[in-house]
Amino acid sequence: MSKSTNIVFIKQNKTDKDGTIYIRSIENRITTKKSIKIKVKVKEWNDFFNPNTKRFKKDKRFPQYELINQRIEEHLTELSKFGNDINSIPSEKKLFIMYWEKKIKNSETHGTSIKHQTTTANEVKDWDSLNHFHLVVALEKHFKIKFTSSEIQNWKMLEKCVKL
Repeated sequence: MSKSTNIVFIKQNKTDKDGTIYIRSIENRITTKKSIKIKVKVKEWNDFFNPNTKRFKKDKRFPQYELINQRIEEHLTELSKFGNDINSIPSEKKLFIMYWEKKIKNSETHGTSIKHQTTTANEVKDWDSLNHFHLVVALEKHFKIKFTSSEIQNWKMLEKCVKL
């Protein structure tokens, strides 16, 4: 089945005069959504949002259109980095380390040891030095440890990072 992604407007109550903009994904009749944390008035949504372009129309009566369109674009770009899977996008509520625990594929072997697949930075889509830095900081904070620069530089595979 195909997956559809849309920008939607959701009010908390029918009587509300404003609502929140969400990215909604539908796949196999299962709907997931993620807020882009922008509220607009019902009238602004009805008058200025173009469902074909998934953006707000340029209009002097709605000066924040550019900022909102930029935010929509950022969220759609982020979504594409995660294979258009809304559930894979880490939220502020989740710890960064929990997100990477899912990314590091592991399977239990006999006994208590864990066998990790060897995943290199080149195999992680859109991995860069900033992501590497965020991972190091999150690991140090989570485990209350400090890595030496030589340890960090020797991380060629996620397996080595996990072993530390």
